[in-house]
Amino acid sequence: MVGELELFYRFMCQYADFLDEMAAAEDRKYQALICADPHRMDKAIAEMQANIMRLDKLEVQRQQLQAEAGLGDLSFREMIDQLKAEDKPAFKVLFERFSRTAEMIQQSNAKSMSYAEMNLSLSDMLPKDALQETTYTSAGSKTTGEGGQAGSVFETKI
Repeated sequence: MVGELELFYRFMCQYADFLDEMAAAEDRKYQALICADPHRMDKAIAEMQANIMRLDKLEVQRQQLQAEAGLGDLSFREMIDQLKAEDKPAFKVLFERFSRTAEMIQQSNAKSMSYAEMNLSLSDMLPKDALQETTYTSAGSKTTGEGGQAGSVFETKI
C-alpha cells in the first residue's frame, strides 16, 4: 500500500478501534441497566451520546479519505474488488473486523432494549397505587392527595 490508500487504511484501523470502544460502551450500558444504578446509567448514556458525535465526525472523515484514495462511494466489498491483489488481504481482515464489531454493537443494543422493554412491561402490570408519587409533610409523614394524585405542599390545608 502506498500514498492515499495507506492513509485511508490506517484511518480505517483507528475507526475499527473506536468501534471496539463503542462495543465495550454498549456492554457497560447494559450492565448499568441490569444493575438499575441511575448514576451508572447516566454515565453510560452520556458516553453513548459522546460516541455518537465522534462517530459522525469519523464518518465525515472516512468519506473524505475514501474519496482521496480514489474509492469514491464504494462499499467495503466493492473496494476490496477494486484493490490490487497485494492490498486485498489487509482490507479483507479489516472488513471482517468491522462486521464482527458492528454485529456485537447491534446485539448488545438489542439486549439492552429488550431488557428495558421488559421492565417497562412489568411496570405496566403493577397496580396504579404502586406507582403513585408520594410527598412528605414537614413532620416526615407520607401524604397522598385525593383521586390517587400525590398531594403537594401548596395543596395542604393549614
